[in-house]
Amino acid sequence: MKVQDLPAYRSAFTLAASIFEMTKRFPAEEMDTITTPIRRSSRRVCVHLSEAISRRKYVKYFQTTLIDADSANAETLTLLEFAKSCEYADEESLVPMFDRCIEIGKKIQHMMDYPERFK
Repeated sequence: MKVQDLPAYRSAFTLAASIFEMTKRFPAEEMDTITTPIRRSSRRVCVHLSEAISRRKYVKYFQTTLIDADSANAETLTLLEFAKSCEYADEESLVPMFDRCIEIGKKIQHMMDYPERFK
């Protein structure tokens, strides 16, 4: 099984790419506080999913790494909320990203609940 076969990974990768494009328009003074952190957290979801797949033989490590992916996803969602409250992106752009974060979280939870399906 390749990580690219996982629906959670594909969704997270697409979201990270969308976030990168969106954050190009953020104010320069927000580079350290929102822009870089949201780019990093959205990419970390993919990285942790890759790590989890490489550890899938060991259920506890698999699940622990998935928790890390879920945490990075939650961080991404929070930073999207800050972007919304600061009006750095319009609602029309952000709503699908919020929805995608929630969808990714559900997919990661499914993987944690049924680790045997990923061996």
